[in-house]
Amino acid sequence: MLEIRPFRAVLFLLVFAFKTSPVLLFPLFVEHVIETLSNADEASLNAILWPALGLIALQLLNIPGHTLFTQLISAHIRDAEQQLRSLLIRHLQYLTMSFHYRAQSGELQAKVLRDVEQVENLTRLILNRGFQIIFTLVFAVVVTWVKEPVVLLFYVVAAPLSVFIIQAFRQRLSERNYHFRREMEQMSASVSEMLDMIPVTKAHGLEQHEIDRVEKNLDQIRDRGFRLDRLNAVFESSAFMTLQITQVICLIFTGSLALNGLITVAELVLYQTLFGLIVQCVSEILGIVPQISKGMTSLRSLGDILSEQELESGEGKLKLKQTEGRIRFENVSYSYGDGWAVKNLSFDAEPGACTAFVGESGAGKSTVMNLIIGFFHPQRGRILIDGHDQRELDLQVWRQNLAVVSQNVLLFSGTLRENICYGVSDIDNERLRRIVEAARLESVVAELPQGLETPIGENGVRLSGGQRQRIAIARALIRDPRVIILDEATSALDVVSEQAVQAAIDNLISGRTTFIVAHRLSTIRHADRILVMRDGQAVESGTPESLMSEAGEFARLKALQ
Repeated sequence: MLEIRPFRAVLFLLVFAFKTSPVLLFPLFVEHVIETLSNADEASLNAILWPALGLIALQLLNIPGHTLFTQLISAHIRDAEQQLRSLLIRHLQYLTMSFHYRAQSGELQAKVLRDVEQVENLTRLILNRGFQIIFTLVFAVVVTWVKEPVVLLFYVVAAPLSVFIIQAFRQRLSERNYHFRREMEQMSASVSEMLDMIPVTKAHGLEQHEIDRVEKNLDQIRDRGFRLDRLNAVFESSAFMTLQITQVICLIFTGSLALNGLITVAELVLYQTLFGLIVQCVSEILGIVPQISKGMTSLRSLGDILSEQELESGEGKLKLKQTEGRIRFENVSYSYGDGWAVKNLSFDAEPGACTAFVGESGAGKSTVMNLIIGFFHPQRGRILIDGHDQRELDLQVWRQNLAVVSQNVLLFSGTLRENICYGVSDIDNERLRRIVEAARLESVVAELPQGLETPIGENGVRLSGGQRQRIAIARALIRDPRVIILDEATSALDVVSEQAVQAAIDNLISGRTTFIVAHRLSTIRHADRILVMRDGQAVESGTPESLMSEAGEFARLKALQ
């Protein structure tokens, strides 16, 4: 993910070795002092003083050394964190809509934020304490091997006890951490859903119902977290007990060697200190195992997303940068898994023509729109765009030719200008003024305290439904698309707002290939062709006048309104 340059790696290791040296050299200094005092003479003070001054100097230099080391690892970790989040965001952007319809946004948000943070903590742990442990263990083993290989043999025999403890708990810790993380992801999704539902909850007086629902999830997280903490406590206490016992055994072993004259008292102190360092290292390893387990679980969670293969790739496909807007459905069928949402649908939409889809809810109208956009691909039949099979097109480039205005307008908490110009740069004020007029937004801009520079609040909470719809239309106009998709754009509006929005829509669709899904049949009176949908099929097709004369399904729907 992040390239580590050789120079940076060498510098990193040298700085780390320098800043760690006082701790590692201290046992050798203690041995030297004891040996010197055991053979005291007039030069004893100088023999102790000069090494002591050198050790003190190294301790003082530890301040700039540690600061430099921290800067080096921080630069590396922050770069890695930024690149990992960027990689996730890029991957999520290019995953298919089928994936996003299945996934919960709260869970994905938790992965991008919390799981990346856990991986960052794991990396910092390895580069800080991990390197410290490795350096200390290597130093203790090398010194002991050079001075007394028999003592090293004892170290080797004692070490597997700690390894056994780690292995005994590792699998259970990994499983508990994984399930706890899944509960946290679901909790994140539940909180996100709760916040989205607050207007509905308050409107129906269901606050306590929603509190009970979320608190049930909180109780599950508390119980699972408690069991995880208890397992960690058993693991840590077992590890501490084992390490303390091995340290006592080491003292007995080195003491017996000293009694038999195989080592000096100074060497006994050295080996006991070195073994203490080893015990401390193993203790730290055991202490960070739960944190490593959390980090590895988060890493696996991120891997689940990054390994997801449902990607929209435009590599090697036709880039249709300009389209005439000619679209043809040839016996198209699509199913979500339980019956056909669209079945054997065929029609032609000529450039600049307006095609409307009407019918009861669940008839397949919105699925047709999603097929045109390319969110789904036909499971039978094919869709032709300017004579090209949609499967052969780079969908990202294709979508730059169209604009979508739906019933649920998504706005962000920027200014009115930023929302209108979303994704489009270098828009001069004159063109923006014409678009505002065409979208019937002049009165809205005039009423806002800062005009186009007024922040509109998250999702446009300070605006009415009709105003939000007209902003969506302005956003579509500024893209100057060849194909327009209007998915029930006026169904939730009052009569006055609908008239203003309809006037803006008339400006929007002029000269463009347009597809309209509408429940209010008054909004499609200028459609060139109407397809009446029922159970995923077009049961009627024609102009508004011809369909009314047939006195069929369209006439029945018209009479109901």
